[in-house]
Amino acid sequence: MCCDLPLVYRGTPELFKACREELGFPDHKPPPPPPSSDGHGPHGHPQRGMCVAECLFNRTGLLENGKINKEALKKALDEYLKTDGAWKDVATTTLEICYDAQTRGDFKPDNEKFTSGSSEFLKCFTRNLFMDCIPEKWTDSEECKKMKEKIDKCPKMLPPALFNKRPH
Repeated sequence: MCCDLPLVYRGTPELFKACREELGFPDHKPPPPPPSSDGHGPHGHPQRGMCVAECLFNRTGLLENGKINKEALKKALDEYLKTDGAWKDVATTTLEICYDAQTRGDFKPDNEKFTSGSSEFLKCFTRNLFMDCIPEKWTDSEECKKMKEKIDKCPKMLPPALFNKRPH
């Protein structure tokens, strides 16, 4: 792991599981789909992430009337960072950047069903924290430097830590 990211808005494992169950998603990873006839396998299920993000944000009060609630985001961030104060400045700035981008309409929902912007906000927040990782949480290696360069060149790419860590 290149950056030990705080997974602020990810919910508890129980909440994550409850959302997956509510949405009818299995609690385990399904086997990979067979490749398509053109040799390229189909893309995964990006809707799952959007569904789960919206469910988590709804259940934790981060959405109000289908919109991201900035005050609730700040409160959740402050509560989470009580035990990880090293991230406070970077995370607070990142919250402002991603919230402002979301409310300006810079994020276009990837799906007509999930228009709250919770998934887009979460992606922005995680990506920006990774790119501005604080020194004491960063692994200074060639592999991590290359990963950061790659993510910098690919604006929609997310850090691998997002997929490797379970919420706590």
